[in-house]
Amino acid sequence: MDWLFYMVKVSVCLTAFYGCYHFFLRRLTFFKGNRYFLLLGLLLSFVVPLIQIEVERVVSAKESVAVPLGIPLVAKGGFSEVKPAVVSALPLSEKPDLFSGDHWKLLLWYLYCIVALLMLLTFLVRMAVLLKAMLSSGQRFGRLKLVYKSEGFTNCSFFNCVFVNDNGLSGEEVEALLRHEELHSRKYHSLDKLLISVCKILLWFNPVIYLYERAIELVHEYEADEEASSGSFGTTLYAGLLLKLALKKRTPALTHGFALIPVKERIKMIFTKPSNRMKKLMYLAGLPLLAVLLWSFSIKRIDKVVDQKENVLAFKKKEQASDSTVRYQQKIKMSKAMLKGRKEFTDWQKTAEFKLRRSRADKLLERSVSGVLKGVYSDGNGLRGQRYLFEFDKETYVLDIGYGGEPTKGLLHVNDVISFKVSGVGMNKKDPYLSLTAFDIERDGKVIYQTKRAGEEVYPFLYEANRVRFTDGHITKIVEKGGGKVVLTVVANGYTFMVNFDETQVGLAALAKFTNGDAVRLRFVHEVKSGAKSYLINDWVAISKNIREYGVKNEKLFRKFYEPVSQTHGKITYSAQDSTKVDKKGGLVYLYGNAKLSYENMNIEADKIFINAKESTGIASHAMIRSSVGASPKRGNWSFDLKTGQFEVADAKAMF
Repeated sequence: MDWLFYMVKVSVCLTAFYGCYHFFLRRLTFFKGNRYFLLLGLLLSFVVPLIQIEVERVVSAKESVAVPLGIPLVAKGGFSEVKPAVVSALPLSEKPDLFSGDHWKLLLWYLYCIVALLMLLTFLVRMAVLLKAMLSSGQRFGRLKLVYKSEGFTNCSFFNCVFVNDNGLSGEEVEALLRHEELHSRKYHSLDKLLISVCKILLWFNPVIYLYERAIELVHEYEADEEASSGSFGTTLYAGLLLKLALKKRTPALTHGFALIPVKERIKMIFTKPSNRMKKLMYLAGLPLLAVLLWSFSIKRIDKVVDQKENVLAFKKKEQASDSTVRYQQKIKMSKAMLKGRKEFTDWQKTAEFKLRRSRADKLLERSVSGVLKGVYSDGNGLRGQRYLFEFDKETYVLDIGYGGEPTKGLLHVNDVISFKVSGVGMNKKDPYLSLTAFDIERDGKVIYQTKRAGEEVYPFLYEANRVRFTDGHITKIVEKGGGKVVLTVVANGYTFMVNFDETQVGLAALAKFTNGDAVRLRFVHEVKSGAKSYLINDWVAISKNIREYGVKNEKLFRKFYEPVSQTHGKITYSAQDSTKVDKKGGLVYLYGNAKLSYENMNIEADKIFINAKESTGIASHAMIRSSVGASPKRGNWSFDLKTGQFEVADAKAMF
């Protein structure tokens, strides 16, 4: 559970219990009952948000059982990139924004921990002072240890140790004081003080915890005053003693001071007539309050379908299914205009036109094509480089060139027949054509244009829009250092990059796919210049052999700079003869009796089926499975993965 939301729930519970005490119970003279109510409320405030109770709602199969799952489809406004390699080149001098979109949670966590640590240190210092005073020499008085002192905190107690200053007090007054403190010791009020002190450290940000602490302290004093003033000393003389000692110095927070302020409330309570016993029924007000809190924070509502009918579960495959099906976009801070463009583009993504263009774009990537230049193209946006209308396979595209090399003026002409390998594809709602990029262009079997030309200024790396550096090069050396560390050397554009990998970043087995000579794209942040043309890289983000993918990722850093932009969608169709339980919030489905499930190329027939749609996995009991990878040899208990079609023997008893 997210710590922030947990603390908010604890605070809400604490406020509710304190409100119940303040408005219904605080004027009652049932001090023992009030103490237990406050303590129980304090403990339940931390426990209730942790409790999870399932409540079934019986519904007919006619009702909708749609479970919205997965992360919403997100893309950059105005332009869609199929290939993550198409990025913006930015000056090397600019510094990256290292915070992700939810950095405020991290800042709140640091602030919370700092203040809590300061309060903990204060608590420990006070405890040390008390323990030192308790170890001082003293004398026994029944169960109490009396420590006589005339300065600092006096006429107070902590557990069975009482700090007494009898100057100006008669023997009878000292006896009344000791009787009062003995009651604190006998009823273990100091344990309550320690408990509320710990809770105050955890909930320092909630003002109600301080009101709660004051309420518990007053209940302690009311409880001790009630018995201490009922003896031979008398209520009138006892009240006078309270006023007399109220002028003394205030006692430490962890102790019970005899004349604890506010004295006025204590004296008033001493002379208050005992409450009618029937008013103890007012404690029952806590029961509906507890029920409301449980219903709000602990109840998980699930639907139970009692008649057999096919249902459809909205489903999205798990984000991490594979790097080839999950696309990512750079996390960047966006202006209002960019956000507007993103919304327009997101709406466009839902159209049939977008889906058709995206399908065509996927088929074009890294394909070698040959066609005819039909003319120079301008869309009025003032984009740099040269843009040409290019036709092949009876379709017209825009060829974007000239970004990283010499201008093509004089090299290309209308009606030229050229060929090249597509390195990137883009599309824009306002542009009717797909745009293609190419590194090398050939005409009549000769290369007439290359992205890089002699004399061009070469950078060691460029920046993506999210401030991540990237460079394309070749692996020249892989050295295993031991202790879970590997150093991989990449040479790119005449520069050397020494990249340090360790097991805290990624499982080193993932690097086994790389060998010397592999062409790779390296993404990183925080480079350290180690020579005229060399860099040391500790904070690498991703390294891949295919520029369409991100390959091996340093997940901690990768999530800071990238987010998924699309996912594979599908629908699970299922039915059950006996009953169906659906947890909409958790994306869990339980099928009982002649259960059937169908998803793309996987079909399952079983006695019972459990589905975790968020994880795209499940377990089937006494089942037959047919999928794209094969069929089960006989009925049995199988765990299955919907996104891959894989299944294997499993123990279904624990699930059902």
